[in-house]
Amino acid sequence: RRQYYSTSLFAKYNGYQNGKSYRTNNDDLQMYTDLHVGAAQLEDGSWTITVVNAGIDDYDITVEFDKAIYQTLYRHVNNENTNIGTTAARLPDADKTFANVKNKFKDTIKGGCVAIYTGVKG
Repeated sequence: RRQYYSTSLFAKYNGYQNGKSYRTNNDDLQMYTDLHVGAAQLEDGSWTITVVNAGIDDYDITVEFDKAIYQTLYRHVNNENTNIGTTAARLPDADKTFANVKNKFKDTIKGGCVAIYTGVKG
């Protein structure tokens, strides 16, 4: 099932014990009712940002932190519209890297995609 890939990405990169979830300030994204953002700092200090685009349009996004995180973030994307599941059920590899993120990073998220930006290399 196609849903397996998005759910598994979320569980893999947010599923650490003793991590902290953070309230995200979506005020800047209110005009985009199809975008949903979550943030977690994992027990080892790594950050994971989840962005879900439940619509059909592509959106340019900027993710800003209250303070610099100084981490490299790896983007893993699952596109519910185009992903074809396989019997191996292999999760998507990182397709983009944001080196030494300080206070913010910018990206474009396509319609129907779940993007996981994580400091966890894997």
